[in-house]
Amino acid sequence: MTGHWIAFMIQPKNGVVTVFDSLDYDQSTYKEFILILQKAYQHYITNGGIHNSKRPKEMVVRTNFPCHKQPSSSVHCGYYMCENIRMIRRYTTDPER
Repeated sequence: MTGHWIAFMIQPKNGVVTVFDSLDYDQSTYKEFILILQKAYQHYITNGGIHNSKRPKEMVVRTNFPCHKQPSSSVHCGYYMCENIRMIRRYTTDPER
């Protein structure tokens, strides 16, 4: 994967990271970044970060999340990432929507 932009919504209190990928790349494509997030989350919990104790110690990664998709042959992932970030705002202001 070269030059493709993806948005991640990180919710440490819930132990969830949601991937907003306009091309639905395989998770192995950005596995190094997910590993960094997992390590950061474990550090967060170890140092007393607020979290749901009923959740596992590893973050749940939600991929193939419904979001705005770009045509497969286009190079407009920057636009779609920005649009997905705009949509993330809905989830952070009203998580039930």
